[in-house]
Amino acid sequence: MNHPVRIEPLEPQHAPAVAKIHSVSQSGTFLTSLGEEFLTLLYRRISRSACGNSYVALSGEDVVGFIVGALSTKQLFKDVALKAPLHFGWLVFKRGLSRPTLLAQAFKTLAYPSQGDENLPDAELLALAVDTPWRNQKIGAQLVTQLRQSMHTAGIGAMVVTVDGDNAGALRFYQRHGFKPAAVSHMYGRPMQHLVLTFQE
Repeated sequence: MNHPVRIEPLEPQHAPAVAKIHSVSQSGTFLTSLGEEFLTLLYRRISRSACGNSYVALSGEDVVGFIVGALSTKQLFKDVALKAPLHFGWLVFKRGLSRPTLLAQAFKTLAYPSQGDENLPDAELLALAVDTPWRNQKIGAQLVTQLRQSMHTAGIGAMVVTVDGDNAGALRFYQRHGFKPAAVSHMYGRPMQHLVLTFQE
């Protein structure tokens, strides 16, 4: 497909489509295992948060990609969780009834912001995905460029992205866009590479 796309801020009405793209592009991950209902609620809440900085790629009215950023991951997590704790908790509990290990992973995910390296930026690129038929058209690059520009305009000096250490393709992608390896940690028993993008004045 070579149709032009436009980049616009993530709005609540985009959440179901973003959840579907997330589910397909990140199958097998913890958040995907919580289901599309959970993801839809998550992205709807993120779109309404003042700490969020997120965008969608649109072809017509169809969402074909998205990027989620946070001016402060810690504040975004608090904002999102505090607005609908019972709803989120119920959705996780329902999934946990059939897969108890999800509950332990949920606690690890909730603790993620408080375990951050103090040497890493507060601002973070949390998620990026493009719908399968639209890949290899530089839509991901457009989304990263938009987030980078908006972070810089907001007065942010740098942002971090966390990538599975075994995901060589994602590591190459972010390094092509100026992210530099900065630290390594472990989550869900896997090595995670933290890369930092510093904005030029």
